[in-house]
Order: sequence, then structure tokens, then C-alpha cells
Amino acid sequence: MEEILDVCRHAWRGYRDYAWGHDELKPLSRVPHDWYGTPLLLTPVDALDTLYLLGLHEEAAQSKSLILERLSFDLDISVQVFEVNIRLLGGCSRLT
Repeated sequence: MEEILDVCRHAWRGYRDYAWGHDELKPLSRVPHDWYGTPLLLTPVDALDTLYLLGLHEEAAQSKSLILERLSFDLDISVQVFEVNIRLLGGCSRLT
């Protein structure tokens, strides 16, 4: 179990250090990427429940704080409805 936690911490640190506030990290180039040109915080939202379930409460708190501070759905952009529904809307329901 400790190996799993170490890998998850490593992945979270990579995102935090190189792509904080963006949708995802391209791990080989260490460059952030936003799916729709503006950040929708796909990684922090998608990872939030996993971080909690693994007991990584500090990382989960960082994710929740970023989401509450920066995520906005008040955007006029075209998105992939399925991806946004399962990753963002479903993920944000876990914020309460």
C-alpha cells in the first residue's frame, strides 16, 4: 500500500509543481495543458476523491482550495459534454 501512496504523491507533486491551476500535466515535457484553452482544473477535480480515499488529506485540501478559488463554469466555450459531465460536474459534487 505504501508504494501506491508514494506513486500518487509523486504524481500529485508533479502536477502541483509544473501544472498548478491547469487541466493536466504533460509528464515528459513537464508542460501544463488546458483542454479548452482556459483551465477547467480537470486534474484537481478528478483527483479529489481519490486523494481523500487514499488518506492524502493535505493533497486533497490543496486540490479543494484550488477548485473553490479558481473553478468557474461561467464560460462561453464549447466542450465535450461527456467528459465535462463525468469529470467536472460529477467531481464537483464531492466538494460539499
